[in-house]
Amino acid sequence: KTAIVFLKDAIKKFPNNPKLWFYFAFAEYKIGNKKTAFEATKHAYSLNPEDKEVKKFYTAFVNNKEPKLE
Repeated sequence: KTAIVFLKDAIKKFPNNPKLWFYFAFAEYKIGNKKTAFEATKHAYSLNPEDKEVKKFYTAFVNNKEPKLE
């Protein structure tokens, strides 16, 4: 299975897990699906706005900047 398929399956089982949504967003972003990535990031942020990685990624999207992970 690809990472995206695995993450979609995991999200179905654990829909309130912000990290799964975040990793899904990152995987979608890496393959160029920026709209899907933004929607998933927005959802991850709504589940846990205090998560530093999610907040950084979400803020970059909102400010039309390139989201990056360190």
